[in-house]
Amino acid sequence: MDAHDRGPRCGERWFEELIAGLRARIWRRRVPVWGWWIGVVLLLSLPFEGATPRPQWDRINWVPFADAADGVTDVVANVLLLLPFGWSLADPRRRARLPSVLVAAAALSIGAESLQLFSTTRYPSATDVSCAVAGALVGAALRRRRDQPSAASRSTPKRSA
Repeated sequence: MDAHDRGPRCGERWFEELIAGLRARIWRRRVPVWGWWIGVVLLLSLPFEGATPRPQWDRINWVPFADAADGVTDVVANVLLLLPFGWSLADPRRRARLPSVLVAAAALSIGAESLQLFSTTRYPSATDVSCAVAGALVGAALRRRRDQPSAASRSTPKRSA
């Protein structure tokens, strides 16, 4: 058997082992919900229509709740959009505190609004950032409240005399 005969089979085996190893790593390291939610938020913020190569700085609404376009539907949608993000970040196994949820939500929301700078049909807004951060904090607070033991289970039983 010469070297030419061993080449492809050896290469195929190496490739199969590589793929098997990658699959095992992917299944071992499950992506947390908050990691997927970052992708969802950024995908929803992409400028699908009216994309432009230059940022549209004049379209930013810098003052929260001061624009007439800030309707109830927009506010509720932004709160609900990051609520699952805050819920999943507040997983008790991660020990994330509310300030870290606040910073992560603000960074994600500002990043999403920054993508809208490159659209002629979208308006980046401080209202959206404020509502998204509020939604993440509400989600985190709800998760922490759910995961805390109730007062009845925390109380110690009374000793009988």
